[in-house]
Amino acid sequence: MASKVLHHNCIFLIIIRSFLGEHTMKLKKTILAATIAASLGAATNANALATLSAGDANEIFFQNVENLYDSNGIRKAPGSTIEIGDHFVGIFNAQNIDTNGTLNWSNVSGDNLSGIFVNRVEHILFPDALDAGNSFPHLVFGGSSVSTFQDDASGTNQFNTGLASNEMFGFYRDATTAYTTQTTIVGDVANATDGNLWFTLGYSAGADGIFGYDATTAADDTGYGYSHANIFGTLDNFTGESFFGMDVVQNNTGLGFTDINDPTEDELGSLISVTGNDFYATSEFQLNDFGPFGLGAFANQSEWDFSSNDPWVTFPHSVPEPGTMALLGMGILALGYSKKRKVKI
Repeated sequence: MASKVLHHNCIFLIIIRSFLGEHTMKLKKTILAATIAASLGAATNANALATLSAGDANEIFFQNVENLYDSNGIRKAPGSTIEIGDHFVGIFNAQNIDTNGTLNWSNVSGDNLSGIFVNRVEHILFPDALDAGNSFPHLVFGGSSVSTFQDDASGTNQFNTGLASNEMFGFYRDATTAYTTQTTIVGDVANATDGNLWFTLGYSAGADGIFGYDATTAADDTGYGYSHANIFGTLDNFTGESFFGMDVVQNNTGLGFTDINDPTEDELGSLISVTGNDFYATSEFQLNDFGPFGLGAFANQSEWDFSSNDPWVTFPHSVPEPGTMALLGMGILALGYSKKRKVKI
């Protein structure tokens, strides 16, 4: 798998593609679910809440920061090693949404699309049997029953993610509070999640309760989350790349989502029990230049240790109003009755 250049400024990118006319070289999975064509348009919404355009290619650019916490939700000190049961917890913020290459929405003061995430380290595998070209350990991520995190046992900087055990990402729309990364952790989390919940993402480990790391354990999973991370050293030289395939758990977007797959992911996507997910993502992460591990004048301006670049991909489609569905159902029944009468004649 080709390595990617880590960016100095980490941008968290969501790409929303229509599968119409989309053909990938690998053709790993068949894209499911026909769409109900209904574009919501691509007019610029520079002073409105973020929107997704059904049936169009949408790119949503994000910035995000994160910290590492142990199995009990206590923040790990600089120099600690990454272990099974640890949690990567962070916040993110959208900068703009492009639809078909044209600006559709941009982040203005007090008008945000932001959120929170938690990824628990379920397994650490080395060497990576699924990718012989990967020289880093393979970390498997799953949801977590831990929702409260803090700096220490006394409760310093304590916050709650608001996510259930089957949810790993939560997206909020907000038209009142600006997103921050340089106040306190508690303050930054509050600003990232004080809007209205738009949707959450996650995946299930299946009947065996194991988040998959090979053909057997992944067979009943409904998605995947894993990373190739440099954990040979300590937190101060932590870098890597992650991959996710997830479905919408809570949905307040008013849209439906079509199953799609990541054409660049070739480890677990073809082993899980489904042929696609509502969203997929790749993520590049590195140290936060403004955090404790930053260099020079930029260091220690933020309490977040890491930053990352996460392109999500999804294909939303419009959902008919209940009245429309009722009329459609009546029409189908009427058509069936009409055909039955013709047969009898």
